[in-house]
Parts: sequence; C-alpha cells; structure tokens
Amino acid sequence: MASIESSLAKGLYSGLPSELREEILSYCDKGHLAAISSTEKGFGAQAERWLYRTVSLHESRPVELVKCLGTLAKNPKKACMVESLAISFYDHNQKRTSEDRANISSMELSMTHIQLIQALSEMRSLTFLSLRPHSTMYTTTMIMRIVGTRIFKLNSFFMTLPKNTLPWLLECQPALEVIGLWGYGEYHLQPRMLGIHDFLGMSPYALNCSGYNPLVIGMSLGGSNFTNNTESYITLYSYDCAGLNFEEDFPVINDGSLLGEHLRQDLSLGDFDVEGSGSDEINEVSVVVPDLGPESLLGVTQILYKLGKVFNMCGKTFAFLVPPLQTPVDPKHLEPLFDFFLTSCCPRSIIFEFDFAPIGSRKDPFEEDEQLQITQYIADYLSNLKYLVGISALRRVEFARGGPGYIIEVDKGVPTVTHDE
Repeated sequence: MASIESSLAKGLYSGLPSELREEILSYCDKGHLAAISSTEKGFGAQAERWLYRTVSLHESRPVELVKCLGTLAKNPKKACMVESLAISFYDHNQKRTSEDRANISSMELSMTHIQLIQALSEMRSLTFLSLRPHSTMYTTTMIMRIVGTRIFKLNSFFMTLPKNTLPWLLECQPALEVIGLWGYGEYHLQPRMLGIHDFLGMSPYALNCSGYNPLVIGMSLGGSNFTNNTESYITLYSYDCAGLNFEEDFPVINDGSLLGEHLRQDLSLGDFDVEGSGSDEINEVSVVVPDLGPESLLGVTQILYKLGKVFNMCGKTFAFLVPPLQTPVDPKHLEPLFDFFLTSCCPRSIIFEFDFAPIGSRKDPFEEDEQLQITQYIADYLSNLKYLVGISALRRVEFARGGPGYIIEVDKGVPTVTHDE
C-alpha cells in the first residue's frame, strides 16, 4: 500500500506545472529537500537544486558545517548549484561545548577552511557571498584571489576586506550592487570616521562618479560571536537609489523560502533588533550624506525605508554624517525627513554631525544664532506633528553633535529647545 501511495504522490507531483512544484519546494526545509533529492530524477533533481541554491552554514552547527563543505568540495556539480553562500565561523576565543567536541573533531573543523576554498573554486553560479571569519583564519587572501578570478559574478559581497581593496573589487566584480563590511568598527581611526576613507581609497561620492553605484554598508552587530562590543551599528557609506532593487539584490530578502530565512538568521542580522533585551547601549544607524539638500535626503529616506524591511529600525538613534557645508541649511528641506522618521522608524534620537570631513575644512558650519534658528524651526515643526505615533518615542534632536549648542529635548511628545553645554 505504501508503494502505491508513493507512486501516486510522485505521479501527482510530476504532473504539476513547474511553478507550482517550485512553490511547494520553497516550503521544505533542508531535511525534506535532502530526502526528496534522493528520490528518482523526476523531482529529485529539482529538490537538489533548491537544497544547494542557498547554503547557510554556521560553526554553531559543526556537523552540518563539516559535512556540507566536504560534499561541496568533492562534488563540483553540486557546488555549481550554489547561488547564495553564507558562512560564519566562531571567534577564536569562543569555547566550543562538550557536545560540539563529541560530534566533530578539531581536525575536521580545521579542514573546513581548505574545503571552503575548494568549493568556492567551482561555484560558477554564485551571486551572493558572505564570509565572517575569525581573526586567526588564513584563508581570506585565498578567497580574495578566487573573487578576483571572476569565476562567478557577485551581486552582493559581505566580508571584512583589506584596505585599498574596493577599487580592485569593483573592477573584478562590476555587477556588485551591495558591498557589506562585517565588523566595520575595525575601519575606524581617530579622528572619527577617517578610517573608512583610508579603506575606500576615495571619497564615497567618488564611487558614483567612477561609474559604479554599489550600496556600501558597514555593520557591527552586538550580541554575536564576532564582536565584544554590545552596541550595534549600521553605517551607509555610499549609495545610489537608482536601479537598486532590494527585493532582488539585498541578500536577506532575495529568497522567500525557509532556506532564505535560515540565511538571514545565520547572517546574525537579527542581532540588530535588541528590543526588549534590556540593553542600555545606543544602537545607531549612521548615514554619510554629501549635503542636507532635498535630493540627498530623499535618497536617504528611500534607502532607510527599504532597510526597514530587513532591520527593526524602531527606537534607534539616527545620525547623519555631513561634510562641511558650502551653503546654509534650509530647515524646510528637513521636514520630509522628520515626517518619514516619525511615520516609519519611531527613532529615539536624530543627530546631525558635522565633524565628518572627507573634503574641505573641519570648521563647524554653524554660527550659534544659525544653529538656534534651525533648532527652533524644527522644534516648532515637531509641535505640529503630535498626531504621529513616532513622536512618543523621540527623545532628542541635535545639530552639530559633540560640542556646545542648542538641542531639542522631547518629553511625552512635547519638544523643547535647550542649550547643551
């Protein structure tokens, strides 16, 4: 009877249109896909493509890590099916559990680095790659060499990259839409933010002038094994809304399947959502903007709106890193920005910081009376937005962070201008 039911099921499945079969497979987890892929060619091959299309591995699951990389290293045909690959290794100081040591040996784990190189060399269909190594891994240089051979064409690449790499990377992988910098705090030097420019080898805005328009995003996420910092940061260094389709290009939501959800979890992007964790640390979203004109701010809101589909933006601090301005700020241009935040993000603080200066002078662009005028204008504008839900979460608005000046303190939705020493 079982064989009759099995044959009937196979017949029904095989008779379905390809689109429906794909839809069914999207609801299968890895275990189900592995079981189906071992069946006859009719739908086993289709399930196998789903199984290997999105591969997300984490050293917290050492048996899966070792077995999967071993299979991909030995089987070029399966490696060629991989389109999205995310691998996260523990920090070298992380202590593995006794259960981990019982299931897998240190020798087997050490071999995964070599197997990763072997597998990557055959992944000709790869479009998304994320590697979060620990500090003692010696394979980073070899991985960059493979990226440079152009075996695959990447749309998204997440890694901690060496300095002076970005121009070379864009030349090798011109299809890149998203470049992610894991642990971006390592790029910071003093004074604030100069390190990223040393890394980029150019101003973020020069990227667009060179004909390349990737989204360059730095992430340092608290609560993971990859940083001792309990704070979470996201910084957008370079971006161009035109032509960037988050539904397809951003790695977290480019796959609506269960495997796509697995990928999102392994990337630890959920670490950014610390609501209810009891942490008193500030979680900040920073955006480098060329100016505070309406065109730049419209681009910012579009990008942040799309990122809001991936990250929980509520209750965060939003900081705008602005080079010294050549023209005075028109506070009317800021109105749509505040409308957007109080409608979509419910921020804790909104800060405009002018000590970020890749070009020009580091002189504060505001005279005290100008700062007071802008601050008062925004306070009056916020008073008329009491009906927006986000006003209840807002606590502070600040221009020219880091020095004495005027700020807006918000208490129960009521904004008040005060002088901050």
